[in-house]
Amino acid sequence: MRFVDPSTTHEPRGQDQGPGTLVPRAALRVALSTISKVTTEHAAEAGTLRARARDAVRRALDRAIDSGALPDASEARVRALSDGSPIGVYETDCRGSLVYANDRMQTIWDVTHSELSDGRWIERVLPSDAARFVAWLQDPAGRASSREDSFHLLSRDGATRHVRIRSVPRLDGDGKVIGIVGTVEMR
Repeated sequence: MRFVDPSTTHEPRGQDQGPGTLVPRAALRVALSTISKVTTEHAAEAGTLRARARDAVRRALDRAIDSGALPDASEARVRALSDGSPIGVYETDCRGSLVYANDRMQTIWDVTHSELSDGRWIERVLPSDAARFVAWLQDPAGRASSREDSFHLLSRDGATRHVRIRSVPRLDGDGKVIGIVGTVEMR
């Protein structure tokens, strides 16, 4: 690399014009000015494109939220709080099928996500409590009010866990029971 004395009136042109060919300083100024102008225009265009993209993403998210495809901010916040909760949190539909369970519920129940999804989590309830537990989940009268009960679970390592479950009905806008929201704590 060659350093140029700023007091000179010419700069090296480069390999395309042959070694030692000089370019007048004025031509360099025009080239640099053009590059600066193009760079400034591109930066402005890039800023405009970023703003348009940001607006398009916001509109798409708003449409998804309005259509129910994505949770709104308050629902997302509740899910985040639930996932970080020190107690198990779950939701069932009106038939008693599990719709949602946080990570702590998985830990307390000692099951995988797939076991929660396909209903095998119920197999963790000790046989002596199983019939009562299933009846408790499916009892339509019990789903209409808050309730609380204790059950025993069998973990993978063979240890017995005593859990307390509390639940309240989840109601739609007309007051009809559409499911249960509950908590699970180890005792």
